[in-house]
Amino acid sequence: MWERLNLFKVGIPDLNDQTKSKAVLTTRSEQVCNEMEVHKRTRVECLNPDEAFSLFRNKVGENVLNSHLNIKRLAKIVVKECKGLPLAFIIIGLSMASRKTPREWDYDHLDNDTVKSCFLYCSLFPEDHEIWNGNLIELWIGEGFLDKFADIYEAHNQGEEIIRSLKLACLLEGDVLKGRCKMHDVIRDMGLWLSCDYGEEKHKSFIREFGISESSIHEYKKGTYRAEELDKIEVMILYTGQDIKEYEEGHVKLSTGCRFLDLTWLIYAPSLECMLVFRSKEMEEIIGGDECGELEIEQQNLCIFSRLVALWLFKLPNLRSIYRWALPFPFLTKIVVSSWTKLRKLPLNSSSATNTLEIIQGNSRWWEGLEWEDDNLKHTFIRYFVCKD
Repeated sequence: MWERLNLFKVGIPDLNDQTKSKAVLTTRSEQVCNEMEVHKRTRVECLNPDEAFSLFRNKVGENVLNSHLNIKRLAKIVVKECKGLPLAFIIIGLSMASRKTPREWDYDHLDNDTVKSCFLYCSLFPEDHEIWNGNLIELWIGEGFLDKFADIYEAHNQGEEIIRSLKLACLLEGDVLKGRCKMHDVIRDMGLWLSCDYGEEKHKSFIREFGISESSIHEYKKGTYRAEELDKIEVMILYTGQDIKEYEEGHVKLSTGCRFLDLTWLIYAPSLECMLVFRSKEMEEIIGGDECGELEIEQQNLCIFSRLVALWLFKLPNLRSIYRWALPFPFLTKIVVSSWTKLRKLPLNSSSATNTLEIIQGNSRWWEGLEWEDDNLKHTFIRYFVCKD
């Protein structure tokens, strides 16, 4: 268990001395034990090296371990890295049960840096989070992983092929017919661990903690505090979820219990290139239009979204505004909006995204409901609209 569960709601009657009923739960969190009012706690220690290798061998199979001289050596390295955690041995052991060559046991056997980058990128999503293939591929495109393709359809085809190859390597899970995929939490942990080494090779820190608290966000909004780290943000993924904050040099994923009404603090992120905001019922504006925000922008001569290349807005039912005034968007190529939104106006005018815009994607009902300054402006941007009903 990862959080408190109402036992009555899932059909478990009241636990008390009269009913003689008991419930057993497993968790990695002491906090969950506290919240569930656990009476007796039993700590399960990690396996010792011999027990660990025995369990791993059982899951992989003797025939695989004996199929090549180097595989047993590689298996011992894997066991050591799993640090005695039984779940890790089970998941990784089963995923390697059909791998009978040393090359298949090495992360480096992934075809090229593009596939490796795409795999590591998946670890940025929450544990057990299902990802639509199309959305994931668009994020990869926005990151520049698939930039060798001049045609966006070729890039999508390559993205689908990468997803298939990652599934064949047991690094992603998911039904092909449903068009979705997800990463097991153990594989995700491995991805985050690998990304540290991969980041060093690329001369950048790939993942480190970035503490964004609700109070500090309010300080950003008031203009009384400015974090130097915000200057470095290039990619932001924000969704409503549990209290998890992770920061990557140039990338920030913010999943938080904070209920944001807007993201006005992004006026201090001049390097932002890609932004994905999804699953927030409270979000009403991206950049707030209150007098305080307007004054701050004017006084500091802030250029909002001056480097933004791609913007994805999904499942934001109360979103009304990206920004109240039109913005130049000198590098913008893509805007993707889901149907669940009250957004009726885009911050665009005849000078916005000239020579860069490629696509505005949404459903036909949303597009027809958009308000424009005049028909000429609508005519200017209608050629970029791609309907996705």
